[in-house]
Amino acid sequence: MSTDSLDVSIGARLWFQGSAWTVVEHDGATVLLRSGDSLRKVHAPSLVGLAQPLDDQVDEGQSQTELDAVVLSALSAAQRRAVEAEAQVFDDLVLGIIEVPLEERYQRAGEQLRISARTARRRAARYADRGLVGLVDARLLQTSRRSVAQEWDQACLQVLDSFKDLSNPTMKSVLLKTNALYL
Repeated sequence: MSTDSLDVSIGARLWFQGSAWTVVEHDGATVLLRSGDSLRKVHAPSLVGLAQPLDDQVDEGQSQTELDAVVLSALSAAQRRAVEAEAQVFDDLVLGIIEVPLEERYQRAGEQLRISARTARRRAARYADRGLVGLVDARLLQTSRRSVAQEWDQACLQVLDSFKDLSNPTMKSVLLKTNALYL
């Protein structure tokens, strides 16, 4: 890719200042970038020459380890802890216990992770092959597009909280009160 152009369309993934970012919004000359729970507004022309696209094919000089680091950096702290906890289960139950038959090890890991033994076998194979990145669910890295304003969500939570010690309200009454509070 030439150094004088860069795709900043919504959904484009970029490597910028040591992190993987996804373009979630652009407004004229500015773009809103998201990395995990972090948001950052950047002047779009300033990205040219500083950011690199992640969706293009890997350059020959770029190693798989660098791409794995990008995937891991895109996880939130809670998602990273969950992946590390799953890895610990595979280290302890599948890779660590030699005297127990392999299928029984997969069964134990599946029970602890609340997945089937077959799924445990597949995840353990990916973990053995790629490390932590093999356990990352690609769905965790996708951005969720919200069609409801965050302020409306907060108003709805406030209305629902007002019913905490009362009987359950109807959905219609919650929506009416939320809309009145939001406007």
